[in-house]
Amino acid sequence: MEPIHSSLEDLYLLPDEHLVDAGYPTSENLVNSKTQYNIEIIGPVRSDPSWQTKAQQGFDSSNFQIDWDNEKVTCPQGYQSTKSHIPHPLLS
Repeated sequence: MEPIHSSLEDLYLLPDEHLVDAGYPTSENLVNSKTQYNIEIIGPVRSDPSWQTKAQQGFDSSNFQIDWDNEKVTCPQGYQSTKSHIPHPLLS
C-alpha cells in the first residue's frame, strides 16, 4: 500500500478513503495509511487463523476485552492483565 499511497501523494490525489479487498486491511496497513497519509482503509479483515478458532475450542482473540484507554485486557474468566504492553493500533 505504501507505494500506491506515495505515488498518489506525489500527484496530489490522496483519497480520504481507500477501498481494498481482503488482502490489504492488515494492522500495519491500517495504521500506516492513517498515520502517514490520513487515509482510512476500508475492506474486509481476515478471519482469526488461530487453532482455537478453527477447532472451536479454547479462547480466541474475540473472547478478550481490550480497554485501550486504561491499557488493560480482560480474559473470558474475568481476569485482568497486570502489565501493559498493548500498543494501540492507531497510536503506535
